Amino acid sequence: LPPRNFTSESESKTSEQASKSLSDTYLMRLQYMDLSVLSEEHQTAIQEYFRTAICADAEQVQNGNPNLPGLKRLITAVCKNLNSEISRILPT
Repeated sequence: LPPRNFTSESESKTSEQASKSLSDTYLMRLQYMDLSVLSEEHQTAIQEYFRTAICADAEQVQNGNPNLPGLKRLITAVCKNLNSEISRILPT
């Protein structure tokens, strides 16, 4: 007989705990980083990514999918005002 691919309730809880652990680990490490050079909007976007999207992105990678929709949204949000920031910092 071929193997059956169904998860028991305990396995799904373990997966949820691992995802929460991954998110918690990155959020904890983020607390030790100096983010003072980032705007509050960017800090919030990064924290939100680690809080809500990193687990889904990690699952995508585990399933062999190279697309990381959460990371793409984060990069888009952070880079949205990049030109204005560069113009503000660099002399013309």
